[in-house]
Amino acid sequence: MPGGGCDYNEDNFEGLQNGTVATDVKKFDYTLLDADYKTIATNSDNKTLASANGVSNQLKKVETDKFFTKQVSGRDYIPNFLAATYPTADDRSSINVTYNFYNEAVTCFKEDFETSANKVPDNWANVVTNDNPNSLKWVGKTYSGNSYVQCSAFVKNPDKNYATEVYLVSPAIEVEPNTTFSFKACYGNYKTEGGRITVLISDDLKGEVTKESIKAATWKDITDQVNIPVPSGQYGTLEEVCSYKMDDFAGKQVRIAFRYDGDGTDGANQTTTVQIDDIKIADAASEEEEGIVERTEQFTRKNNLWKFDPSIVWVIEYGKNKHPATKFFQACVDWVKANVENGTQYISSYGNNDYYSGASAYNGNLDWRVSAARGQYAAAFEGKTDEEVTKMLQERTAEVFTEVLPHFHPDFAPMEGVDVTLTVQCGVYDGAATVYYNFVFDVVAKGEYKFKEFAKAEE
Repeated sequence: MPGGGCDYNEDNFEGLQNGTVATDVKKFDYTLLDADYKTIATNSDNKTLASANGVSNQLKKVETDKFFTKQVSGRDYIPNFLAATYPTADDRSSINVTYNFYNEAVTCFKEDFETSANKVPDNWANVVTNDNPNSLKWVGKTYSGNSYVQCSAFVKNPDKNYATEVYLVSPAIEVEPNTTFSFKACYGNYKTEGGRITVLISDDLKGEVTKESIKAATWKDITDQVNIPVPSGQYGTLEEVCSYKMDDFAGKQVRIAFRYDGDGTDGANQTTTVQIDDIKIADAASEEEEGIVERTEQFTRKNNLWKFDPSIVWVIEYGKNKHPATKFFQACVDWVKANVENGTQYISSYGNNDYYSGASAYNGNLDWRVSAARGQYAAAFEGKTDEEVTKMLQERTAEVFTEVLPHFHPDFAPMEGVDVTLTVQCGVYDGAATVYYNFVFDVVAKGEYKFKEFAKAEE
């Protein structure tokens, strides 16, 4: 038989080795079957991982229980299942896996004030700490069927000195690991002159809570973690204003204190009312019902490895009158108009395109044509080369997207131990064609984004 196979291919199929390579990029949703839990529990790589983590017995229970737990999480043990099940999958594969999870809610403390309507609960200390006998205290209130506590130095026609400093101190609380302190609050009759709360935590306030023991205790001031919106009307709405991780107090007994300071001595100093409700120290799982719940999480394949990946790719399909493209790019145009110096000069006469970033609500894409930018606002690009103008449009796109994205993804948040990103995939028109680009942003806080990079999207 003549010649080897390699010579035959080279002679008869020129360029074969440089030809297109078949890819296997998987993108679909999958719900674990009962049999899959056994496969996961008996996977050799998972057994090695469980042994290293000291949870071998818990992994065995996944087979019979058919759910994951905090000790044996789907995020850790599903990747090896995917690797074994889809051995030919290539990088950029993405599978949304739905699985059963046993939610072990940990609530160290919860107070909604419903059991003691119109009064401060008996297990809370309500202690005046200044020397004014007329200092006002925290009181219980009910409005529209909801009970809460409030404090104010607001008084009508005061004939006495109502300067107020008063602590509302919680009962003792045993803090579990990985828990967060949160509460709802709002302002009423807001005055810039004063009437505010200070939020404090102590792990050495023991015994009876008195003026003296409060003064002697060591307090951690976390007021800078509290953000109570200033109301546009007379009263705001009770909403969550704090989310403080209690890591420094894990395993300790603490007391939470809300100190109100205000001075209602005369009409000019009538002060802000503060309302507080739904105080809680709990882990994130406590937001879900305790027991077996379904979770759907994304797993992606990168660098030849499957891993849990909560990151989002937001694909904005370009075209006229397409949503969310029209809405998103109009928000970009509106931001330029409101926030950029001479912003209106960059915006077309129809008000739906800007050439500060190139956002086009009309076409549902980015228009990075240098000629169009110069045609709209020539003075802004005077003395710049075409390459410099293109770079300006690119940098300004990152700037505008960073400001506008929180309005479209306000609840996307970082996750400990995971690099979470939000990628905006949208069309960019260069004068010849519209090509999809990926604009990648790091998620640095809830609803807060930092531009990372951009590049043409892979086909």
